[in-house]
Amino acid sequence: MKLIYLIFLGLLGYGVISSQPLFNLSFQEAVNDGNNYAVDVLLSYSTTATSASSNFVFSFNNSGLSNPTYVDGFSDLSADYNISVSMPTNSRVSLNVFQFVSGMGTSVTTTPIKIGRINFTTTDFAS
Repeated sequence: MKLIYLIFLGLLGYGVISSQPLFNLSFQEAVNDGNNYAVDVLLSYSTTATSASSNFVFSFNNSGLSNPTYVDGFSDLSADYNISVSMPTNSRVSLNVFQFVSGMGTSVTTTPIKIGRINFTTTDFAS
């Protein structure tokens, strides 16, 4: 009888987990001029979902890039968001998306939307 309960709970848990939309974070090169390197951060979901407050953390090569900063004006999110960048560690960037008004998130589908642009200062590899 215990085996039947475990199988049932396993199936119940799978149904809850599999019903959640998966998100995809991707990057698109926006600027690469030798002094600055900027990427647009894109977000999409496996199905239609509503974005809310989030922190997207990713790593970067700190031997070639430094000083990540958020560039204002390159987001498809509504004005109900405050977006910033922080560095939790030396080679990681956190794109912080704070939603001012609860329940007023931006609808996101399988088509990527731009959630922000991050600019890095490039390091001269020759020196």
